[in-house]
Amino acid sequence: MESPRELWTGRFEAGWRDRCHATVPQQEAAYHKKFGVSKTQVLSPFLDAIGDQPSILEVGCSYGGQLAFLEHHGFNNLTGIDISKDAVLQAGSEEGVSADLTMGDAASLPFVTDAFDVIFTSGCMINIPPLNYWEFVGRSLV
Repeated sequence: MESPRELWTGRFEAGWRDRCHATVPQQEAAYHKKFGVSKTQVLSPFLDAIGDQPSILEVGCSYGGQLAFLEHHGFNNLTGIDISKDAVLQAGSEEGVSADLTMGDAASLPFVTDAFDVIFTSGCMINIPPLNYWEFVGRSLV
């Protein structure tokens, strides 16, 4: 069986990126089509609650779609980490995401404790083995 690193830096990576690539307007349209409201409407309680210019880390940022969405809404103290070098490079160049992007493994985050006000992930936790999940969450949040 492939490890998460092997999976996300190998054959699966390009297909995932190709299937999940969407600009902010495309994200908004997809939410409206699926849920009848925009992504902004769905996430506005979260966006309103996180305060004025918090430092935000996305674990498993892939091509940067979520970071681009946050930038679009005025957040600018953004960091993303992904295990895929190609995804990080694409997010920084092709997508124009201006966040601080790092290639790295979610299982061993290269950041100091309390470096971020908000840490989130979108579709990444499925790749963390269950026995390591709470260890990962605890290490990330304290």
